[in-house]
Amino acid sequence: MPRQERVRSESGIYHIIIRGINKQLIFEEESDYRRFLSILRRVKSRTDIKLFAYCILGNHAHLLLKEGGESVSETMQRICVMYAVYFNEKYGRTGHLFQNRYVSGAVDDNNYFLSVLIYILQNPVKAGLCKTPNKYIWSSYRDMTKRNELIDLKELAELVNPDVVANGLRRPCSIEVDEFDTRKRMRYSDAEATRLLQSTTDIANITDFQSRPRDAQILAVILLRNARIPLRQLSRITGVSKGVIEWWINKDKSKT
Repeated sequence: MPRQERVRSESGIYHIIIRGINKQLIFEEESDYRRFLSILRRVKSRTDIKLFAYCILGNHAHLLLKEGGESVSETMQRICVMYAVYFNEKYGRTGHLFQNRYVSGAVDDNNYFLSVLIYILQNPVKAGLCKTPNKYIWSSYRDMTKRNELIDLKELAELVNPDVVANGLRRPCSIEVDEFDTRKRMRYSDAEATRLLQSTTDIANITDFQSRPRDAQILAVILLRNARIPLRQLSRITGVSKGVIEWWINKDKSKT
């Protein structure tokens, strides 16, 4: 089936979402978050994009940007390739890191721009990672109050009133953006499920999990399944296929 053509934005502004393949974690350590921001800075200086907001979570990231001297597709290809090379080399993996193409939505009016901006900054709250947006360090929330080379504060202020943004962020998030975030409502976010894995066992992350003996992997999966972690989510945070996980669980049940 041919790919569906992307909707072009009249304003050149897009809400971008990039995801790990099979929704697996693509940011495992603090250094991964920092490297992604470093790549954004480098690409921004080369392409003259305007960056209005970002939020980086364990298995995906949101960007609100205006394309610069090249198409948004070319810019996102730069970002994704540079980060994938870094991640694969660091963790000794091969193959695709990101799920298909990035997802993008055109942002063509100021009211929708405001909704997307608040939605992105409130995303960690909705994911259960913090109680208020200012507590999450891997978003552009704190950048809105200081000058830096990453967020284009002058251009942002021309599009939305900073006081209106601040007021919107003080309230619980009630905004639903027509996003492309197809994440299903789960008992735990992937980051929370990974933290549960860490607290239940001594396994730190997906790479650590895959280095463990098979018996330790099976035990960890069964413990998380008993905590009602869905099979698909177990597959994402462990890197083991859903079919293999089901086989492990059924084999364990047959022993009882």
